[in-house]
Amino acid sequence: IVYPQLADGQFDANGNPKKMPRVVLVFDSKEKKTFRQELYPDYKANRPPMPIDLAPQFDLVRHLASTLGMVQIEAPGYEADDVIATLANWASNSDNRTQDGMMMDTNILSGDKDLWQLVTDSGRVPSVHMIDPKTSERITHDQVLEKWGVSPSKLGDALALAGDSADNIPGVPSIGPKTAAKLIHKYGSLDAILENTEQEKGKVRKVLEENEDQARLSRELVELRRDVPLEDCLIR
Repeated sequence: IVYPQLADGQFDANGNPKKMPRVVLVFDSKEKKTFRQELYPDYKANRPPMPIDLAPQFDLVRHLASTLGMVQIEAPGYEADDVIATLANWASNSDNRTQDGMMMDTNILSGDKDLWQLVTDSGRVPSVHMIDPKTSERITHDQVLEKWGVSPSKLGDALALAGDSADNIPGVPSIGPKTAAKLIHKYGSLDAILENTEQEKGKVRKVLEENEDQARLSRELVELRRDVPLEDCLIR
C-alpha cells in the first residue's frame, strides 16, 4: 500500500486525504521453482501440500481485486516477497515521486517475517512499515528490534544464523535468535562473524567453522531481491 506524503492543503474539509493510497496485490510466481530452489533444492521442501479448500480461493481473490481496480503483479522465477521488496525499495527512494512531486510511504500488509527486513528506521522519510493482517497493528523498527534483538537491516544475518524452519533454511546448528543477535552486535555482520570465528570459544566456534558454507547459503536464501525486473512481471 503506497501512500503519497501529504502536506497541509492536501486534505479536504472533512480531513480526508485528497490523494488516496495506491494498493498493489502481489502473488507468488506460478512457476514451481524460483531461483531459491535452484540454489537449494530443499528450500520449503518441508511444507505440506496446499489445503484443497485454499487453492480455489486465489481465483476469487484475483477476481475481487480486478473488480476493485487493484493492480496485481507476479514475477516469473521470483516470490512475492521479492516483488514487494523491489516495489518498496523503489517507493522509499526519495528521488522517486508521484506526478505531483510527493514522496511515498509504503505499508506492507503481510504476516511474513522475512519482509520485516524492509522496515525503515524510525523517523525516516519516506518510510516502509509492516501491518499485521490479523491485528491491523503497525510493525515498526523498534518492534523488530525488540522481537529479534537486531535492527531490520540486520535481520537477514540473524535469520541466516538461526535458520528458519518455516522455509527449511538450515542456518547454523545450535545458534538460536538470541545467540545470533549477540554475535551480530559483537561483530557487526554475518561476514564479520565468519571472518573472526577464532575469537569465539567452545561450541559456538565449532559450529560456526563447521557450517560456514551453510551460513552463507542461508544468507542468500533469506535475502530479499530488490532488483526484480518489473518489465518482465505479469501485471493485471
